[in-house]
Amino acid sequence: MAHQIQNAIPQNYNYKGLMQKHNNKKKRNKRRFPIYIAGGVLVLCIAAVVTLLILYTGIHFEYCVELGDPVPSAEVFSKSGDTAVEYITDISGIDVSETGNHWLHISVNGKDRLVNLVVKDTIPPEAQPVELNISIDEEIAPDQLIKDLHDAGIVKLQWEKAPEFGTVGDYSVVIKMCDMSGNTASVTSLLHIRAVVDTLTYEAGSALPALQAFLADATLDAKFITDLATLPLDTPGQYDVSIEVNGAPYTSCLIVTDTVEPEITMQMVYIHPGEQAKPEDFVSSASDASALSFEFLAEPDYDIIGFQEVRVIATDLGGNTVELAATLLISNVAPVTVEIRGTPLTAEEFADGSSYGTVTLAEEMIPDTLGEYDVDLILDGETNPTRVTVIDTTPPEAEAVDVAWYLAHPLSADNFVKNAFDYTEITYAFSEEPDWDQSSVQNVTVVLTDAAGNKSEYTSSLTLGYDTEAPSLYGVKDRYCYIGQAVAYFAEVFAEDNCDFEVSVDVDNSNVDIYSAGAYEVTYSATDTSGNTVTKSCEFTFVEETVTDEELDAAAQQVLSEIITDDMSIGYQAYAVFEYVNSHVKYSGTSNKADWKYEAYRGITSGRGDCFTFYAVAKCLLEKIGAQTMCVERHGGNRTTHHYWLLVNLGTGWYHFDAINVGPRQFECFMRTDHDIAVRAGNFWSFDHSLYPSTPDEPYVLE
Repeated sequence: MAHQIQNAIPQNYNYKGLMQKHNNKKKRNKRRFPIYIAGGVLVLCIAAVVTLLILYTGIHFEYCVELGDPVPSAEVFSKSGDTAVEYITDISGIDVSETGNHWLHISVNGKDRLVNLVVKDTIPPEAQPVELNISIDEEIAPDQLIKDLHDAGIVKLQWEKAPEFGTVGDYSVVIKMCDMSGNTASVTSLLHIRAVVDTLTYEAGSALPALQAFLADATLDAKFITDLATLPLDTPGQYDVSIEVNGAPYTSCLIVTDTVEPEITMQMVYIHPGEQAKPEDFVSSASDASALSFEFLAEPDYDIIGFQEVRVIATDLGGNTVELAATLLISNVAPVTVEIRGTPLTAEEFADGSSYGTVTLAEEMIPDTLGEYDVDLILDGETNPTRVTVIDTTPPEAEAVDVAWYLAHPLSADNFVKNAFDYTEITYAFSEEPDWDQSSVQNVTVVLTDAAGNKSEYTSSLTLGYDTEAPSLYGVKDRYCYIGQAVAYFAEVFAEDNCDFEVSVDVDNSNVDIYSAGAYEVTYSATDTSGNTVTKSCEFTFVEETVTDEELDAAAQQVLSEIITDDMSIGYQAYAVFEYVNSHVKYSGTSNKADWKYEAYRGITSGRGDCFTFYAVAKCLLEKIGAQTMCVERHGGNRTTHHYWLLVNLGTGWYHFDAINVGPRQFECFMRTDHDIAVRAGNFWSFDHSLYPSTPDEPYVLE
């Protein structure tokens, strides 16, 4: 090919010259190539700078945060704050607990930019000094003399100026702090090295402080040089206490204080006219750790005959004060103390060995109640006040009672005595609780204590046996009710037992249809804790309603508003009902005995009716004032006609109540006992006692 080309060159062509020219050109171009390269790099750098200026105009290429601070928002890279900047890189993985660079992509007005978040630590550690006391046997580390240490990283602590451990003294200790980034700071703390405490505060009157209380470390080998018993520890002040620790003597200061105010009990002071009293005379007892002084708040007026209040100020050596009131009596008649009794005082009891003239009591006084009482005596025509103190030094009196009772049924202690007497209230207690499950005879001792604390004991026997007696059911009788209305099955029905204080009553009313007229059997039963059972049945007859509860209540309330006042006791309210029924209802000889509500309403509104009407009106009004009532029917004797009245319980037991005005003359049947009506009225109030609870033996007292 070369040959062909060579043949193709014209003959007159200057090949060598041309080649020489070509080679010279190549040499020139070769010398120029580095210049071209350098120029190209320069152009590229200029282009890069221009590009960066264009790209990062308006933002910070780099931003620094302090070690431990949170990652800032992307807006910190904006110079103007107006540029829309947000992170593209997920910043949740950035660790700001270590220093370093974090290259992040951010979006600047929608364009991706690369920035550098630099984490630096430029803040030195901070801490607060601690003042500390240690014993001569202790050594501590620097961290025990600082608190509240703050730094973003780990801090190294070392003594810059260390204390002399084992040597008593006060040391200003410098602790140097250096973090991982080389930031340093120091803290100066106070360290007190002690064998004994500088001071110990002691409250006068308390137990002596132990040796360990004086030591900086309770485990130190120490002993007292000073005997605490020789110090005046009842007087506030400061006292040196020498102690030997590890063979060397040291001194501590015992500060005795008295911060507790005195405890004072006051008493009345009696003087004759012309005499004077001192403040301490009014003090019956005083308690304080230090010595006390007394003074009057104001000097008494010694010209006053009679009682006056004085005020005494007690002050201890600690400066604690207490102000108390007492009574001063200036009189020619001295106070007396007498035993409680039921007979009046006599003037002779005030003689106190003195020779009085004519002495009389201004008013009679019976000292039957414990306490202090001011009385006036007339001495030679002049009034002289004095005081009587009634005390009780006599124990209660009683008679022991042998008791026969039932197994497993405890009794109270007062059942073992009778006729107990004392002028004050008596409480009863067993000296030892009886065995209520023991069938053999046992002795029981009862302790009687009066209000003054006097005691007496009485011993009796207790015999326990089995209970085979069933309860008694009361109030189970035929009744009339309104069709469709609720029935109060236990309105008058209750049970009593010979040994159980409370017995529940059950009712079987399964046969009753309150919505249909007719008579239905109702059965009541009661069982005591011994298993004894009683059962009784009666008939409940349902009839059409003739008067509503609202009508009857309105009529009853109208009556009560006219006869009852707010200051009346329930007893006087019941007597007002008795007088109203007795005077308001006129006996007519007829009534509807199948409907007590109707008869109560008729009796109130018309004032007419027979004994059933009297009973019904009284029942209605008494129940409105809170009394318990039970209907009683006459039975037995030579009376063939019916008669109705009430048993009423006002909280003191059941008593007979009959406000009828055609009964026995000059006998008011208001809260009468069984004995009263049997003796005073013959057969007028005869009844079957087995159907009703017994009345108390004692007459009812209206109060």
